Amino acid sequence: MKTMKGLVPISSHTATTVVITFFLSLLAPAASAFECAGVKLPSSLVVCSDPELMRLADERQEAINEARGRIGEDAWPTLWEDQKTWVKSYATACGVPPDRAPPIPVPASVKACFKSAAEARIAYIRAYGITNAGAQMVSPRAAFASRVGPGFDCNRANTPLTFLICGDAELSRLDLRFNQAYWALFQQIGPAARPQLKEEDIEFIDQVQDQCGLPKSGSLTTEMLKSRDCLSGAYAKKRGEWIARLVGEAREEALRAPEEHLALQQALQQLGFLSPSPVDGLYARDTRTAIVAWQSARGRAITGLIGDADALAIVREMSAGAQVAAGGIERSQTGFSGGSSGPKTPVPQVASREEPRSPVAEPRAELAASGTAFAINKNGEFLTNYHVVKSCALVRVRADGVQQHGIVAFTDGRNDLAVVRTRATGVEPLRFRDGKSIRPADGVVALGFPYAGLLATSPQVTTGSVSALAGLHDDSRILQLTAPIQPGNSGGPLLDLSGNVVGILSSQINELAMAEATGSLPQNINFAIKVGIIREFLDAHRVDYSVAQSATKLEPADVGETATKSTVLLECYR
Repeated sequence: MKTMKGLVPISSHTATTVVITFFLSLLAPAASAFECAGVKLPSSLVVCSDPELMRLADERQEAINEARGRIGEDAWPTLWEDQKTWVKSYATACGVPPDRAPPIPVPASVKACFKSAAEARIAYIRAYGITNAGAQMVSPRAAFASRVGPGFDCNRANTPLTFLICGDAELSRLDLRFNQAYWALFQQIGPAARPQLKEEDIEFIDQVQDQCGLPKSGSLTTEMLKSRDCLSGAYAKKRGEWIARLVGEAREEALRAPEEHLALQQALQQLGFLSPSPVDGLYARDTRTAIVAWQSARGRAITGLIGDADALAIVREMSAGAQVAAGGIERSQTGFSGGSSGPKTPVPQVASREEPRSPVAEPRAELAASGTAFAINKNGEFLTNYHVVKSCALVRVRADGVQQHGIVAFTDGRNDLAVVRTRATGVEPLRFRDGKSIRPADGVVALGFPYAGLLATSPQVTTGSVSALAGLHDDSRILQLTAPIQPGNSGGPLLDLSGNVVGILSSQINELAMAEATGSLPQNINFAIKVGIIREFLDAHRVDYSVAQSATKLEPADVGETATKSTVLLECYR
């Protein structure tokens, strides 16, 4: 959230059964995908909200009809069961489980995930039953659940070449490895030779399409799928040519396994050198800038490349400073993961081919600010404000008297939201209000850690009421409240009298600035981000949370006592 004049953040600076019309449509060989009238399935509601997704649904149905005719009725039941499994799984992987209605309007990230899944599925179905010259069919799960690559955004695929790569897990991985070699060579040769390398890359793409019989526009057809082996061979050959031109750290970087390549890129994010965004495995301008910044800050030779020595140094830094999330890599940018709580990135593991240089002594991170966070699920994930964790080299939360390292998993700077992931899985999560919206004059309870280190070590509880359903300049994302809050309350929960979260504390009026501007001193004008904005953010990143109706009214003291168990102190080190 942009800080407006007169508005200040408050972090402390220290000091099920449903009618599946889609399934029914499959019974008719020439049917279209489905009609949107009367749909109830959450995934169908998403599809019906976007004309492009509806077009892809019809295209997918055409591919199914073609596959059924190709494989015959004896083999049809196998494909039918395969398709039912996919329908049940892909929407959940995109953050739309079958038992919860999607947020309306549907977030762009969810639509993009549905589109990527549909395109991959269409390519799979068009290949179903084709066994030419060693071509290997892509399994429905391999097409996206374990995807590594490609080196471009499949949401922007618009040619048979890109459709084919996006629909094949092995080609996607090869494309990313191809791009690893390209960008390492791009960095090695320097500015003067880069225009020539770009021309070489463009010429290769033109040649491979001609060589493999792929048109440069239009849709992917069944016949074009036979180009897979040609494409794979051409990409592998060109990558080998580029690898042969690499030396030293550039060669080490290009030969690294793609999983390690991606993990190192995300490690640069967690260390604060690369802006938070989905990692793509492309060490282009932004990542190169981050590498140079890390090398400069750590007193290492500035090359803009991550050779084996630098990779090991990053691993050690991550291990020493933020050992969390030891599960497997799950790629958030593909729109798919093994669970619904978002990507969990391990400390990258890198096999060294040489001994690292002696590290230069690094300055010890110092406490720079503090704020508040609260548990939103039992996976160790906490919600706070973006401004609390912005530019932090290290984040810690104090839960049940124990400090836990954390990583900033997801952020939304515009709406001032962030999710911090930790190992503190035993903290009882708060629930978000569902159903009827809160009203002006309804009572609320606020929790936080104002003036951390000076006041009590437990959360401070204050009470008040909602005074307006909009913020400064009628900002509809914001609630205005009267409950007193102070520096350090940022990121704390705002609860109704049923104990459900209705907002996250974010800012307060700048009393001195307002007094200078108006001649009067404002009192108890504080702000929180609404629960609807929070839930849309969590849904977009597929973060688990629970909701509840606010039917039973409790005493404010009971609300505060319960919420205290879920609210933690968050510290930012720089």
